[in-house]
Amino acid sequence: MRRVLLGAGVAGLLLGLSAVPASAGGGQASISLDKTVSTADECGTSGEISVVAGTDVYYCYTVTNTGNYSFNTHDLTDDVLGDLLSQYAYVLQPSESVSLVIDPVTIDVETENCATWSAYNMTPGVTAVAPAAITPPVTATDCALVTVTAPTTTVAPSSVAPTSAVAPTTAKAAAAKATPTYTG
Repeated sequence: MRRVLLGAGVAGLLLGLSAVPASAGGGQASISLDKTVSTADECGTSGEISVVAGTDVYYCYTVTNTGNYSFNTHDLTDDVLGDLLSQYAYVLQPSESVSLVIDPVTIDVETENCATWSAYNMTPGVTAVAPAAITPPVTATDCALVTVTAPTTTVAPSSVAPTSAVAPTTAKAAAAKATPTYTG
């Protein structure tokens, strides 16, 4: 599955660096998540969309650092699509947002799925199954709904004028139209 991070500034290029508090003293670690869906290969404007069965949709996940600590590691799990990011190294500064658009998903039935983004700080230089975190993970969850509508079909009027008599096409049809003859 293709993963494209949008809005990655210089901070996003500094992968693997440890994050530090953005301000001295007490701080708050928090994030928000906005999950949208669209039929274009970009972030949509809504978490709900209606499509015809068989339509490809693109899910976009936008995380915003709403606290005053930066984070250098991210996990993103979608309850329908599975793990999208796992220990992904990206420095997300306070007040910064970053978006992830995934490859299209073909929708055939109504689908509601929820995603959870976790942001935390790994100990510098440590990559492990159970990371030692400098800050405890913070999480945010959001859902998207794709409803499926029936395709609309229109029947164009025929350009052939109706006729009152139809010529038989088989011998059996011709015999059925013949006038019976009685003897006797």
